[in-house]
Amino acid sequence: MIDFSIKNPLIVNLFLLLVVVVGILSWKSMPEEMFPVVEKDAIKIITAYAGASPEEVEKQVTIPVED
Repeated sequence: MIDFSIKNPLIVNLFLLLVVVVGILSWKSMPEEMFPVVEKDAIKIITAYAGASPEEVEKQVTIPVED
């Protein structure tokens, strides 16, 4: 195979071009579902209640905000 490639570089380059073109066409024809868009549904809320203990902040602020 190496000897054939050295003696016929045009055929080898055309075959390489064919493989590249077929690969690009295959990639373009892939359905959209192969690469779904995944979004994280998350938000971040920081609650502060000056002078209160963590338990009070949780009961009076955090739990009502979550609900």
